[in-house]
Amino acid sequence: MTLDEYLASAERAHREIWQAFHGEARSLGPKTILLFAYTTLALEHNDSIILLVRSGLYGSALALARPVIEIMWHAGWANAFASDQQIGEILNGRFRFPPAREVVKALDEKYDTGTFFQELHRTSWGHLNSYTHSGKNQLLARFTDADFESSYPEEMKIRAVSSSLTAAGMTAILALKAHGRMEDAAKIEQILLANPQPPTT
Repeated sequence: MTLDEYLASAERAHREIWQAFHGEARSLGPKTILLFAYTTLALEHNDSIILLVRSGLYGSALALARPVIEIMWHAGWANAFASDQQIGEILNGRFRFPPAREVVKALDEKYDTGTFFQELHRTSWGHLNSYTHSGKNQLLARFTDADFESSYPEEMKIRAVSSSLTAAGMTAILALKAHGRMEDAAKIEQILLANPQPPTT
């Protein structure tokens, strides 16, 4: 699948996720505000990543991938473990989440996902940080041997879109399930499953 083909597929999936997410929800107080804010921000970041890749702004697109993954982790942790007081502190910028390694371990245990989140952290966190914080991966891709033209591999561009779409979709699923909207959550699960995944290397 070419980059253009994948972008078209991701754009369709993104629209369908938004359509499934929209709707009424019984308020859970501050938790509703937090989970819905996380979801809409993750979806907006994913939309931005798609637009940036389409515009050839690959470094900026890759820099945005890490925040979407982190939103998914923080939403999952807050939903499972945060007290009302802690949710208020998160919303007011006064809460410090546990280290990422502890968060992903707790998520796998709570949501019975085997080692899914821990493996995601192990295999991608260093790369994601490098792109977000102007590290080696980001700097070495800023030019080719002959010119100051970026040399990001096409696979990395596709992965930035794919990983952010999946993380945003999973955040939406979490928020919907927390509000009892199981049918809409199932729709998004099917959208993610139907969307092509980049080949593993």
